[in-house]
Amino acid sequence: MDKHTNTAPIRKRVSPFLVWSVVNLLILLIVVMVEEIIGERQWWSTLLTYMPQQPLLVPSALLLLIAMVRRHWKGLLWNIPAIVLCAVLLGVNLPLNSAPESGNSVRVITWNAHHLVDGLDRIVTTLVQKQPDIVCLQEVRELPDATRSPVLRQAFPGWSMARGGEVAVLSRFPILRTKVYPISAERVVLEALIDIDGHPLTVIAIHYVTTMTHGSLEQRSGSRQSYLRHTVTARSKQNRTVLAIAACAGSPVLIAGDFNTPPRGIIYRQLTQHYVDAFSAAGFGTGYTYPARFPIMQIDHLFVSNTIGIRCCTPITATASDHLPVMADLCINGHR
Repeated sequence: MDKHTNTAPIRKRVSPFLVWSVVNLLILLIVVMVEEIIGERQWWSTLLTYMPQQPLLVPSALLLLIAMVRRHWKGLLWNIPAIVLCAVLLGVNLPLNSAPESGNSVRVITWNAHHLVDGLDRIVTTLVQKQPDIVCLQEVRELPDATRSPVLRQAFPGWSMARGGEVAVLSRFPILRTKVYPISAERVVLEALIDIDGHPLTVIAIHYVTTMTHGSLEQRSGSRQSYLRHTVTARSKQNRTVLAIAACAGSPVLIAGDFNTPPRGIIYRQLTQHYVDAFSAAGFGTGYTYPARFPIMQIDHLFVSNTIGIRCCTPITATASDHLPVMADLCINGHR
C-alpha cells in the first residue's frame, strides 16, 4: 500500500436542499409560536399575525415540489410537516364535531354591508335567497328603519329590528329588549335579547376597529408602529367589553360581526376560551371573507355559547359588499 494514501474518513456533504428545507420548517415553527404566544403584544408581531399568510406557503410548496421531482425522500420528510404548518397558518379547517341531532334550527347570517354602496336591494336579495332567521349587519348607518323601508317590509314581513350606531340586528323572532354600549367614538356594541320559541338568545352584534389594511396604514398620520399599537389597545379594550357583556347575559349567547381579527392571536384566543367559533366547529376549508372578490382573510366570525349546537357554518358567495357574509345553522335547544 502506498504510504502516502490518505486513510481519513470522507465527510459526506450535506445537501443544500435539505438545509433549506430544515430552515424553512424552523421559520414556520417560529411564525406559529410568535402568532400564538406573542400575538398582538408587539407591533411587529401584530403585523405578522394579521397579514395574509399566503406568502408563507410559497417556499414550502416549491421545496415540496422539488423534493417530489428529485425523489428526495429526506426532503419530503421535512417539507410535508412544513405544508401542514402552512395549512394551520392559512386557517384550513376540517370540522371534527358531529352535528346535533335535535333542537330548533336557527339560521344566522352576519355581514359587513359596506355602507350599502352597492344598494340595499342587492344586500336584501342575497339575504332573502338564504332565508335566515336572524341577520347581523355592520356598516349600515344608512339602513332605513324597517317600518319605513318598503324593501325591508316586503323582504322581511313582521320582522323585528334593533339598531345601534352602524350595526343592526334583524330577527324573525321577537326582540324582547335591546341595549347599546358605546366602545369608541365611532363604534358600539348592540345587545338584543331574542325569544326563539320560548328559548332566550342574547345576540351581541359588533364591529371592531380595523387593525391594519393597506389603506388604513397609508392614510394614518404618524408612524405605522404607533398606529398599530393604538389600534391593538383599542381592540383589546373592545374585546374585554364584549366578553363582559356576554358574561352577564343570563342566556345562551351569539356574538356576531366583523371582528377584523384572523383566527389566531391573543384577541381571538380570548374569545374562544369562552365561546365556540362556529366555523371552527362546523366549517370546511378556510372560511375567508375579505375581500369579497378575492378572499384571502377570515375576519368575520360567529361565536356561540357551548350550549348551542352548530350544524354548519360557511361564507356565502356574494358581491354586494367588500365582505362575504357568513351563515351558520344553529341548534338553540339541542345537544352538542
